[in-house]
Amino acid sequence: DLHYPLRRQRQMCIRDRQSGLWGVGIQVLLNMLVLFLYFGSLLAQTRTGAALIAVAQAVLGSARGGPAKVAVLASALFGTVSGSAIANIATTGSITIPMMKRIGYKPEVAAAVESCASNGGQIMPPIMGASAFLIAVYLGIPYRNLVVYCFPPALLYFLSVYLIVHFKAVRAGLIGMPRETKPSLRRVILEGGHLSIPIIAFTVLLLLGYSETRVGLWGVLLVLLIAFFKKETRPSPLDFLKMIDRTVRGNAGIAVSCVLIGLLIGTINISGLGIKMSNLVLQLSMGNLWVALFLSAIFAIILGMGMPTLLVYATLYIFIIPALVTMGANPLASHLFAFYFGIVSGITPPVCLVAFTGAAIAGSPPMRTGWVATKMGIASYILPFLFILFPNLMIKDSPDALSAITAFAACAVVVLFAAAAVEGFLFKTMNLVERLLSFAGIIIFISPLPGVAPKVIGLALTALVIILQVVIR
Repeated sequence: DLHYPLRRQRQMCIRDRQSGLWGVGIQVLLNMLVLFLYFGSLLAQTRTGAALIAVAQAVLGSARGGPAKVAVLASALFGTVSGSAIANIATTGSITIPMMKRIGYKPEVAAAVESCASNGGQIMPPIMGASAFLIAVYLGIPYRNLVVYCFPPALLYFLSVYLIVHFKAVRAGLIGMPRETKPSLRRVILEGGHLSIPIIAFTVLLLLGYSETRVGLWGVLLVLLIAFFKKETRPSPLDFLKMIDRTVRGNAGIAVSCVLIGLLIGTINISGLGIKMSNLVLQLSMGNLWVALFLSAIFAIILGMGMPTLLVYATLYIFIIPALVTMGANPLASHLFAFYFGIVSGITPPVCLVAFTGAAIAGSPPMRTGWVATKMGIASYILPFLFILFPNLMIKDSPDALSAITAFAACAVVVLFAAAAVEGFLFKTMNLVERLLSFAGIIIFISPLPGVAPKVIGLALTALVIILQVVIR
């Protein structure tokens, strides 16, 4: 029977729960993702976004370069419930970008700050991008565990963006918001504090171990209940119907991507292309993990140009991740490596949709905004390699708390000096020698050279930069 091999492959694909129209993508969508998406969308439409921005203004508005720092904090807070970079920048950017321009930021810088901060919304727990749900399924771990593992890297990313904003504001002599225009934190909490109840309840229930379906359902019901709690946030019947309609329409694209993932995996499984691509990565890298990581990063950035993060990660899961794990990389670190580099294309030219959205709001040149965002989002390109070098950073593989704290501190040093070297400012404006020493210290510190010596040399170079800045100059 000439058709027997084809029938055999088709039967194997049907038995594989990850393949086909009813594969892993649609299962994740129906079992977990749809309720989480509805929860985030409903929160965004019940003035929760405005309340989070008001909290950020009250906390950081009067700091040096305040509106830019407000943008970072507001995007981090909104990212906890959004999981979408475009939704994040559309919500917070329409408020923070004009504020930044008013105190003296150039339009492309204001757009780049918000683009980098909003792009981080996809990696900020508890609701990350849709790819995070696939990571949990592929690794066979509960989603709540992944939330805990991903929090330290997300914190480091926003720390990097915040430091660059701070260095830029100090060097340019920018000021914060006038105190009379800054909202009072007490008043913000009294007026909109009830809107945070669903977020707190959602996070607590998730960490307590309740199923994702139950947590998502209770979260959606809480959002609707809390919205009717006060007259100021209570939607009319027509507003309520429009809110539901916008929620469904806004998440339709993600639903289509989830369906396509199953078809993509099924097609590649039948053709055998996944195994061939993994072998190709192994051959091109000659078995060297760090060469494979560099090639994978380039492949992910090119693949992500204009492509949804969900499909980028799914493609990398098939082609790249098996090869990285085969060469000895930590499985969780390999998945997060692909996840982060699938996201970074949002701020990397020539096709950087998040930066282009920020440029449209700021009225700045799109391509110039993209290059400035690439510079300010330097942590996006460094952190994935730190996952491989310091797997204890994700807590999962830490034998004790001390090893996790040590890994976090080491990565924080890398992030600090990367931000300083990119911006050209630490305690004061850095000259060329100090910037080169900072870059050299970072590269040597994260290099795959064996032993403790590279780490010691890297720290020594960064310490030399501090001595040059504080003592000699």
